[in-house]
Amino acid sequence: MRLALAFGAALLAAGPALHAQTGDRPAEKKAPTVAERAAKAEKACERAKKRMEKADFSKAQTAYRECLQRQLCAQEKDKAACNERVARRFETEDKARRACAGKKGEEPGYGECMRRERCAGANDPARCETRARALDTCAVLKDKGDAYQSCMRREICTQSADPARCEERGKARAACQGRTGDELRACMQEQRGKKK
Repeated sequence: MRLALAFGAALLAAGPALHAQTGDRPAEKKAPTVAERAAKAEKACERAKKRMEKADFSKAQTAYRECLQRQLCAQEKDKAACNERVARRFETEDKARRACAGKKGEEPGYGECMRRERCAGANDPARCETRARALDTCAVLKDKGDAYQSCMRREICTQSADPARCEERGKARAACQGRTGDELRACMQEQRGKKK
């Protein structure tokens, strides 16, 4: 009995010290990026994709797309809006493929046509095309982290009205990544101050 009381008292005494070592707040979980969610959805729908190769293509493609849509929108708060966005993306992709069917096999021509057709319905088609070109150019550096970010920033900024200012802002945003609100504003001002 005395041993149990002594053990309990020792735990009570050590509690605050143990809590201070682990931190006052639990570790915050980062939300998955769009690319991570898309990769997870593709992995979950892998069986449906394999069926596309073996069975009736149009039925299997419909099943695969429905699976992707379900997976992508499962964690969204507004599922109806998400379903609408994903359906619009599939529709745009189909429209681009039909428009560029004659250029299939021509390497630069087909890629340019698909990029132009995909971006035709965007709010800012020029910005969409610039970003798509940057993604194509920097794809080889995808696993390199900082080199990939630098490549994307450089490619996107070459098309801006003031490339130097665009580069500075991009570097400041990269340095302040993960901050929000007042902390983000202070960081951005600090980064801009370093540049001057």
